[in-house]
Formats: sequence, C-alpha cells, structure tokens
Amino acid sequence: MSVAEEIHETLFEYIDYLCQCEDEYSEDMSHEELVEIVSNHPFTVREMAKQSEDLQRLRETPTLTAEFLQWLRTSSENGGKSLLDLS
Repeated sequence: MSVAEEIHETLFEYIDYLCQCEDEYSEDMSHEELVEIVSNHPFTVREMAKQSEDLQRLRETPTLTAEFLQWLRTSSENGGKSLLDLS
C-alpha cells in the first residue's frame, strides 16, 4: 500500500468515527456517500494539498540536499499540531 493510500485510509477511518460520534452517520448511508463526505472534508483537502506541494517540490529538486530534507521534515509542523489538530 502506498503512503498516499495509507493516509487516505487513516483519514477515512477518523472522519467515519467523527461522523458516528456527531450523529452525522446513518446506517443507510452508502459507501459512496461516505467516500464523498471524506473526500470533501477539510482534513482530507488539507492533506491532499500538502501532498501535492511536497510532490511538486520533490519534482523541482534535482538533488536531495540536507536543507531540502530538513524543509520536508519540518514543513508540516504547525506550532506542534498535526494537520488533524487544525480543524
């Protein structure tokens, strides 16, 4: 499984859990409806934007320097919060 697939699956499970806790979940909801909710959720949108940014920067970088790798390691730091903490 790719990293992107792992991230999507993790977000899917987390948002599914939130929907159940917040009574937004219906037993009659189809898998497609849940996928639509997850795909448009702010967490997913933010994560996909970050992945796109990282991939673009990787494409533009001919050599992985120590400075670039440090940027990549720290570019998601948001005052000690993960992307999930930014809701």
